[in-house]
Amino acid sequence: MIKSWLLINFMCIGECLLKFSVNPNNIDTDTQWAYWNGVRNFVAEKHDYLQRQIGNPEGEDVPNKKHYDPRVWIRKAEVSMIDRLCVSMTQLNSKDKYKRSQEPGAHQSLPFKKPVQAESSIETTA
Repeated sequence: MIKSWLLINFMCIGECLLKFSVNPNNIDTDTQWAYWNGVRNFVAEKHDYLQRQIGNPEGEDVPNKKHYDPRVWIRKAEVSMIDRLCVSMTQLNSKDKYKRSQEPGAHQSLPFKKPVQAESSIETTA
């Protein structure tokens, strides 16, 4: 009874803190764990393919390069972290607050501003 009362009060306090821009979450630790968890899950899923370069459950002469290629497991880590960031953004009421920029290479949360080019103060003589 007391535990449920405390949990409800904690949730209400958390909502009030968010309204005043106080963040009760540790996003850094959560995203680090999510990144690691993506790698960990990939290694667990592909364990038999990650033991040697050639030879796996599909055959003794089948290569495993597509499994131990770092781009594959790093992408799994990135996807896992993106999923966790979506959860955090929802919890912090910041999901869909900013429009995604359509400009290539633009910072995604701020309006795109083109850099101002300063006029050259060096005069050329002809």
